[in-house]
Order: sequence, then C-alpha cells, then structure tokens
Amino acid sequence: MIRCSVPGEFSWSVSRHDSFARCARRYYYAYYAAPEDPEIQRLKRLSALPLWAGSVVHETIEELLKTHDTVPAPEEQEAIVRAAVHSRMLSEWRESEAGSPRFRLFEHEYEQPVEAEDKKILVGTVMRSLRNFFASPTLNEAYAAGRQNWLSVEDLVSFEFAGVPVLLRMDLAFRDREGRVVDGVPEVVEVPGDALALIERWTHAAGIEIDAETNLTDWDGSPVDYDAAVSAAGAWRPL
Repeated sequence: MIRCSVPGEFSWSVSRHDSFARCARRYYYAYYAAPEDPEIQRLKRLSALPLWAGSVVHETIEELLKTHDTVPAPEEQEAIVRAAVHSRMLSEWRESEAGSPRFRLFEHEYEQPVEAEDKKILVGTVMRSLRNFFASPTLNEAYAAGRQNWLSVEDLVSFEFAGVPVLLRMDLAFRDREGRVVDGVPEVVEVPGDALALIERWTHAAGIEIDAETNLTDWDGSPVDYDAAVSAAGAWRPL
C-alpha cells in the first residue's frame, strides 16, 4: 500500500475512482504529483489511439453544440465529419510526430509502430461516431427545446456527499418541452445519484417543484429515482 501525504482538498469523480481502482500509484501521480512535476504532467497528457479518437469525437460535438443554434444541414454535417478527420486528426498526428508538448500520442512517445489498417479503423470509428450523433433523436430534441432550455454543455459541477466534493461534467443537459431534465448525450452514469442530484437542483431552480410522484426520465426514457437523487444531492454549485 502506498502511504504519502495528500496536498489539497480530496474530491471524488468517476475518472478518479477508476484510476485509483486500477493503480493507486497511478492515481497519486495523476492527481497529486503531476501539478508539482512538469515531466509527470507531460506524461499524464499522453493519449493512446482509442482515447484520441474519443477526444476528437467528444470535442467536435462540444464545439458544434456551442456554436450552432440549429441542427446543421446534411451537407454541413458531412463537412464537419470530414474536417474532424482530414484536418484535425491529420494536424494532431503531425504535431505528435514532431514531439509537441501540447499533444503527444503514446505510440509516438514509445516508438510503437502504427499499421495503416489501424489508422483506417481509427478514422472510420470517428466518422461513424459523429454520423451516429447527427442521426440521434436526442440531438433534434435538444435543439427543438431551444437553447434557452439548455442547462449544461460540458460544465464542470459538483455536489457534496458525506462531506466529500463529487465532481462531474455533463456533456449536455436540457429541459424538454414537458419540463423534464434530459441528459442529452447517451452514456452510462456510474455515480449513484450524481446526474439525478443535478436534476433535482436544476428543476427546483427553475421553479418546478418535484417530489417522488414526479415523472422524471433519463435520456433513454428510463425512470429517475427521486429518492436517490435527493439523498445524494447535497449542495450543488457550478465550479
């Protein structure tokens, strides 16, 4: 077991939990040693190919949501998809090959060969993911609700549970036409009560009183457990 002093405030998030579960030493380096050591900080930013593909998709979607007030036309959608792979990915690949401190792939850092077929799979994954996003009914629902009803686009927020700050970043949350709060980007929520706690706070802030009988649903239509939300809510605040 690693024993060491821990500077700063302790907090919890899904990524922190996963990191600690995989390797306590890695957790310490990532969250406590990195801010104090430039080399550890540089190594922490290394990105393996699958993580890089996910980042390209995620950041392309974030940019779209922050710059477009309506769903782009099909022609523009395809232009966005192609720009992500032919402009951004190509530029970042060359940047990594050159040893950039801003962006560096794990494979380049440790001189691991990347086959042409692997590159093709990576590009195909990014293009398919972005096209699936544009075809998502939730995207149309979010824009139909109006930007004035969007509650979060990649905002880092927190609430306290048992005295410990819990951090989370929701890709997109919005209030639909029936006043329900929807987590707009389909993904598994692994923190008991995290998004549910925010649902309770956002709804209350909007003047909509909810209780155990209120019909709240997640992005996939599954019911929200109000009691779980309230028990984990704590004091929500934007960071």
